[in-house]
Amino acid sequence: MERLSGTYSIPQIRLVEQMGLSYDSFMRWKRRIRVGKEPVCRPGPGKVQCIDLGGLRQDIAKLRHAVKRTHETGTLYRNYHLQVSRRELNAMIIQARREHRQKLAARRHRILWHHPDLAWAIDGSRIAGAPACSKLLMYNVQDLGSLYKFPPAAGLQIPCGEEVAGHLARLFGEFGVPLFLKRDNEGILNHAAVNAVLEDHMVIPLNSPCRYAQYNGAIEHTQGEFKSYLKGWSWKARSEQAMELLAELGAHDLNHKSRRCLKGQNSCRAYFGSPRITFDRRKRREVFLWIKQTAFDMLEKLGDDGLYMTAWRIAARTWLQKNGYITVIRAGKVLPYYPSDFCHN
Repeated sequence: MERLSGTYSIPQIRLVEQMGLSYDSFMRWKRRIRVGKEPVCRPGPGKVQCIDLGGLRQDIAKLRHAVKRTHETGTLYRNYHLQVSRRELNAMIIQARREHRQKLAARRHRILWHHPDLAWAIDGSRIAGAPACSKLLMYNVQDLGSLYKFPPAAGLQIPCGEEVAGHLARLFGEFGVPLFLKRDNEGILNHAAVNAVLEDHMVIPLNSPCRYAQYNGAIEHTQGEFKSYLKGWSWKARSEQAMELLAELGAHDLNHKSRRCLKGQNSCRAYFGSPRITFDRRKRREVFLWIKQTAFDMLEKLGDDGLYMTAWRIAARTWLQKNGYITVIRAGKVLPYYPSDFCHN
């Protein structure tokens, strides 16, 4: 700065203003350089104690990390406030949380379904804050092989079990019947009427483990796509009926979105342009009995009847892998056909 000022005969204050800096800060930096100090110091008071990085990292690793938050960081800061600033501690916690998520992702499985109509997934969600209505309730159904979104059941009131069962029956009649249906443990999705429709069509249910939404991760991701779509277009809906139509339009638009996981195809082309697998009633019964017997054999070895649903999910995945209908991928690797852990997306 001094060299420029001397070369072009421009006052330093004018050069500082042109660079968008504060002249007071500039003069303060010059005084620090003159006495041999660093021109720019970290904000906040200096720490008076040496930091034990190893102990701090161990304490950070013991914290309970969620997706976007880490619990009990205030207590940790109070223990180390004489050694590290809150800004530095937050940066270390964010890095630890990122590493924690990466470790969880490395242990998580991803299922590659090879055929449309092999398995569907169903889940409900609530869209709040629309101009035309306070909330919109949707039950979305998606094919897992092609990610094709079927027309959702949308409305302003929570549907009863019979309405959800009727919606599934209409989809089965129009598009065909899958072999499996993945669902969570919500009461409506496990209603007697829903179970009756699945039994009549010989569809094998796969329930998610309790408090583990990742098991049905594909449909959970779809719910987020629907919410983003409706958030961007809900201003055009001036009535409750228009919001319901907008939900169906959202399924149409999302079905025509190119997807990297489908090698650039959209879900509509992948669903209607690929051979859709079908099973007759005799084959469906054979698959059901094989899964049931395999699950019972597992329970006999485990000696715990409370693990029946876990054994059922493992048996179903074993049959799918054994017959080449799915590929299980974890952290870039393809697993053998009979893995030891219970995760299933």
